[in-house]
Amino acid sequence: MSFLKSVLFGSEGSYNIFGTKVKFQNELPSHLTPPSLDGAGAISQLAFKCINSNAFRWITQGYTHVFVHEMSHAVAYKVLTGQNSEVDFFTSLCIGKNLSPPAAAYASDWKKTIIGISGPMGDIAFSTCKLVAATALKSYLSWPVALALGSGAVVWMSGELLYAYVSAANKDHGDFGKIASRGNTHLALASTALVSQVALGIFAAIKLAA
Repeated sequence: MSFLKSVLFGSEGSYNIFGTKVKFQNELPSHLTPPSLDGAGAISQLAFKCINSNAFRWITQGYTHVFVHEMSHAVAYKVLTGQNSEVDFFTSLCIGKNLSPPAAAYASDWKKTIIGISGPMGDIAFSTCKLVAATALKSYLSWPVALALGSGAVVWMSGELLYAYVSAANKDHGDFGKIASRGNTHLALASTALVSQVALGIFAAIKLAA
């Protein structure tokens, strides 16, 4: 029950999920810098206001999306290196951070890129499932529930694309900023995979709605 409260409402707590240490805490430590969404004009400003709204987080299941994003990094790291990472969530900002052990520095560039893109792709897969469910079950769900599922999915898909674009453009410490630092080939393939996944998810929902 405590875990569900953390994932759904951002309650503080510490858990061990298949060897991965997961911690939900309120404040971001002073030595860490929150990711920036600056770089897309009015869209960035709107995204910043949304992510800082508790109502927005609850309606769109924001804490769950961040959890899926960070745990996707952790799963990819475990699969590719055989080691566990740690995941910290900072609920006041609705953001997370995957903490890899020192051995991560010795992984190949392509493994690092796969680990980097696994976060946004994991969240987009989760968003796609929500969107498809909202569409397929629209006759059985009340319209507020269907709207919350569908709109939340679309919003977080868009958020992942925005975060990827801004991070790559700024070449910061975000997922796509790190991917961009490894060269244009890494960035092009990762971007194509992400955009294609979003397109397939929306196409699937449209086909079900037809």
